[in-house]
Amino acid sequence: PPAAMASGAAVPGDAPAGPQPAERVAASPELVVLQQRLEAKRASNEKLRRQIAEKRAERDATRSACMSGIEAARAQMVRIQAELTAARHLQAKAAAAAAEAESAAAAAVPSAGAETDEEKSRRQALQIQARGLRHELAKWKHQVELMEVEQPKQEAEIAKLKSQLTHAHDVLESTRNATRHAEVDLELLGLDAA
Repeated sequence: PPAAMASGAAVPGDAPAGPQPAERVAASPELVVLQQRLEAKRASNEKLRRQIAEKRAERDATRSACMSGIEAARAQMVRIQAELTAARHLQAKAAAAAAEAESAAAAAVPSAGAETDEEKSRRQALQIQARGLRHELAKWKHQVELMEVEQPKQEAEIAKLKSQLTHAHDVLESTRNATRHAEVDLELLGLDAA
């Protein structure tokens, strides 16, 4: 037993530790080829893993940028809608005030034709106010038109960001599938070698 082990003699019941030297020489070229193929597959697999990591980082960055862009666009659209509502409210208010000013000016015209200085200055003030309100109304109409023109551009930007996100996801899935195939090939290669 211990002395037999030290002398290199076979102990009963022990299996040979590996192929005998003659068998190693005969199997050596095949083994070398298989080991080279295995190393090539491992290198390919590692390269695919690095690509997956890079694509995941790229996907995460793209997703983050897209989500930030989408949130910014939504906030912009909410702001534009609020401004549009305010502009329409001011427009209606200005139109009502202009109509009131015109009716007050028409009512202020004396039927006898003798207009006092006070009535004349009041009529002029109302006309100035009506002119100012029409000017403000035109300004707000222009703002509304600009916002309505800008909205399709923002929606197109959102659609573009969503398509970039989808593309990055597709690339990631393709790379994952290639890695899975390489891993299966490595497993099959390992089974063939055994």
